[in-house]
Amino acid sequence: DQDGLFLFYFARLKCTSILYCVSPILHLCLRNTLLSSEAHVAR
Repeated sequence: DQDGLFLFYFARLKCTSILYCVSPILHLCLRNTLLSSEAHVAR
């Protein structure tokens, strides 16, 4: 039905926007972790 479809679409939209917000943060964290582990190995 129309209501369920709207809810599904809204949930997907929300999930996508959350992913877009979180993704760069995760990327930064991952990069920092890799950099610090590389620095640790270099020492």
